[in-house]
Amino acid sequence: MGLSMAQHEDIKQKINQGLTDRQIAKAVGRRRSTISEIRKGLFKFEDQQKLPDWMGLVTWDEVLKDIGLKHPMSLIWEESASKLTSYSNFTRYLHKKFPHLKIEEYTHRSFNPGERVEVDWAGDVVEWIDPKSGKINKSYIFVGCLGYSQLIFAKAFNSMKEIDFLSAHESMFNFYNGVPEVICPDNTKTAVIKANKYDPDLNEEYNRFTKHYGVTVAPARVYSPKDKALVEGAVKLVQRYFRWKNRKNTFTSLSAINKSLKEICEIINTKVHTRFKVSRREMFNLEEVKRLKPLPAIKYELCETKFCKVHPDGTICANLRFYSVPYLLVGESVFVKLYANTVEIYHKLEKVAVHPRLTKYPGEKSILSEHIPEASQAYKNTTVQFVIQQSMFIDPIFKEFIEGLLLESPSGNLRKAQGFVREARAVKGKVGTEVFRKILISSLSDLQRYNHVRVENFKKYLQQYLKENLEIPAGDQIKRGQDNPMLRKNQTLH
Repeated sequence: MGLSMAQHEDIKQKINQGLTDRQIAKAVGRRRSTISEIRKGLFKFEDQQKLPDWMGLVTWDEVLKDIGLKHPMSLIWEESASKLTSYSNFTRYLHKKFPHLKIEEYTHRSFNPGERVEVDWAGDVVEWIDPKSGKINKSYIFVGCLGYSQLIFAKAFNSMKEIDFLSAHESMFNFYNGVPEVICPDNTKTAVIKANKYDPDLNEEYNRFTKHYGVTVAPARVYSPKDKALVEGAVKLVQRYFRWKNRKNTFTSLSAINKSLKEICEIINTKVHTRFKVSRREMFNLEEVKRLKPLPAIKYELCETKFCKVHPDGTICANLRFYSVPYLLVGESVFVKLYANTVEIYHKLEKVAVHPRLTKYPGEKSILSEHIPEASQAYKNTTVQFVIQQSMFIDPIFKEFIEGLLLESPSGNLRKAQGFVREARAVKGKVGTEVFRKILISSLSDLQRYNHVRVENFKKYLQQYLKENLEIPAGDQIKRGQDNPMLRKNQTLH
């Protein structure tokens, strides 16, 4: 039996891969002597057909490189051989020349219009550079594909967290302008808590979200990508087009990535499908759009959920921000729902705290007074009130100054206020009320004029004005006796 061109190329490829003659002979079912002749270049290929002339004009190394990068075959043909031969002729001779590139057969699945949508995250991470900071950020592409028309949706997000996962579903439903009966995700933790072939446990928030939209969740089985083969193919198609179209581009924002994805989805959806003979968009508009369930009138309020343990100080940490809970829950685990503007905290299905969501900086705290133990509240209130009360006994003007200081930050300026009270009390004990008020007004005026509201500066100004007010005029100096300088002139010894 003669050796075909495909077998000959296959043997040459295995030789280039470093396999031995024995291994190749066993794999292809040929004699080792034949393999040896091909290796030495002594084999005369009698059955070899004459290749078309156009094949010598194609840069096959570049073609194989693009195929290895998983670019769309039609685009590879368009750039490398569209002026030389047809697409069908190109793929036919490509597979003859490189038989290992043949596509595997598959079983076609059919779905009714509006019956099913499959969703998945793309494997490739798309990077974009912030032009201001130069920081390299990552984005993740969410892909959805309807079962009947196979209309494709794709959008990039900053993460694959629960809030972005739900937001991606919401954007997909808005893109389709309707909701299918069944949605098929994989077993990611944002969708499925515990996988099961028959009855998986869904993520609680994802379950509430899908019930709001009236869609049933049927996750793919574990290690069974064929259960969502449509979206697996859609992911590959989107990635190949995206890499090809943007192989020379550098993104500087997430919106730029989504703009490119929108254009690519439009190209794919409006292109004539090889099996349908019409485009995905036409199939969708003709049959599927009217079978989808309408979007709910009330928009679902997206939130991120997580379990947190209450710290010893009575707070929980969510997204690097701290929120207080009743102090009796210290050490307990609570369920947290992070909405766009509010944070709700639950313990055993009971709502125990509601806070405005903090977004200014990491480490920010929201502490409600009712969550603090009574003893701690009494300590804090008594300390602040005690300092204000002390300042009132010193002088009303000084009391106004201390109240303004504590109003700015009660806990941050408490010790500073105590220092001001201490220095003012020390000076007041040396002079009378009128002189002290004069010294106090001058010192406070200097603090505010130079914006040096610090205890050390206050002490310096007090001492300076105290010294000035204690200086005695030269005419009023005390005269001492000649005999005893320790006695005044008008004093006598008894």
